[in-house]
This record gives sequence, C-alpha cells and structure tokens, in this order.
Amino acid sequence: MIHAKNWVKAQTTNSTDAAFTSKIATVTEPSGAGVLAFAAGAEMLEVSPFGAGADNATTAIRVIGWRKVGTLWVPTILTELDMLLSAAVGVAGEKVINTDRFVDTITQLATPIGIAVLPAAVADTPAKFLLDISGQEKIELIYKRTTATNTNALVAVY
Repeated sequence: MIHAKNWVKAQTTNSTDAAFTSKIATVTEPSGAGVLAFAAGAEMLEVSPFGAGADNATTAIRVIGWRKVGTLWVPTILTELDMLLSAAVGVAGEKVINTDRFVDTITQLATPIGIAVLPAAVADTPAKFLLDISGQEKIELIYKRTTATNTNALVAVY
C-alpha cells in the first residue's frame, strides 16, 4: 500500500507489453503488477514514467481506476497518454537504472477531467503527470510499448 509522497516503482519489473491488456468487470479483486492500493483519502496520483530503449523511443500508458459495486470490481479508463523516452537515464544499481530513460514528452490522447501534464521544461529532463484519483479504490497502470523496449513508472500519492 502506498502511503508516502516519495516515489515508488509502479511495477517490480518493467512491462514489455506491446498492447494494452483488456480490462473488464470482475468479482476478483484487482491485484498484481501495476495495481496500486493506497491509503484512504488519497486524492492525487503523481506519475513519472520511464523505460528502456533509444532516445525518442515511443511508448504509452493507460491509467485504470477500479471501484466496487457490491462484489463487482468495475474498471474505468482515467487517462491514456503517449510518451517519448529522453536521453536522461537513471543510475546503475538504483530503482531507475542506467539503461532506463525518463520520459520527457507526454501527449494526452484525450482531455480527461482532473489531469495535469507537466512536460519537461528542458529537453531530456523527466516529465510527469498528476491525476485526480478521488473516489477510486485501486489504480492500475498498464503500458503499450511501440519502439521502446519496456516501460514502467515512478508513482506517489497524496
């Protein structure tokens, strides 16, 4: 469960999915890679995506909100964004390693309510987005890599 404002990795290992996985209503509680549980009262999700591949490689992220009605978990797409990897990389042996590149360009595919995209002010510096998650019981991040090798993200909630 995410409680802190400090960054944590959304997934233990980076996603290599070449397409978004389908999400349908289910009686099984969402869990696994990319599913985030957070402290009650969390209102904002902050996301700084990264991945492996060449500078300017492309990838995408979809944020799914999960809420229950009775015992049925119902997914809602909160946002979908296209992204470009940058030349800025992590550090060997750290959570974001030296072969991972931060995203420096984020393009909204739609204009959902409650999102702010904060593109990098300077090329090759990390970009991020903020998303209103009020009322969601769980959040799931899924990825679709195009020319990138893999994708993941740093997340914080508050």
